[in-house]
Amino acid sequence: MPKPIKVEDFERAITSNDLKLVWRFLAEGFNPDTKCQNGWPMLILAIENASREMVEMLLEAGSSPNAKNPEGNTALHAAMALGSANKIEAVLAKRPIINASNNEKNTPLNLAIVHGRHYSLIERLIDKGADINWVNRDGETPTQIAKRLGRKKITRLLEAHKDAQLTKTAV
Repeated sequence: MPKPIKVEDFERAITSNDLKLVWRFLAEGFNPDTKCQNGWPMLILAIENASREMVEMLLEAGSSPNAKNPEGNTALHAAMALGSANKIEAVLAKRPIINASNNEKNTPLNLAIVHGRHYSLIERLIDKGADINWVNRDGETPTQIAKRLGRKKITRLLEAHKDAQLTKTAV
């Protein structure tokens, strides 16, 4: 009888980007949605510490892109904060909740703006349905955050989408 897989062994395999070992653990029935000892979903651990292939493997094994860490961040929050386009695309392919909010009531769009992510990543979130009128715990919308941080190009993008949404509603 094989010995049971310990959470810390799975964590270590992910952080060392050992694709073969993680695959073996998953094949032996280890639940990809098991949380780390610190309460973080393994998927978020992979986003922050491993390759895109590791992230994709966990997602294909059934890891939820909507599982939250103790701060309330999902995999999409983590990927946006990190700014890895290929990990963001891997998470988006699993249709996560685009407007999931964390404990500060920030969505992945808010974090993308705060962390100065590329225009195209922010545009991708908006195209996927990110709420540009979301108000966080500080009372700020994404446009207000972008203005406060001096992100002029992002501010113009958000304002253009706001105008387009208003036109759609009026028609």
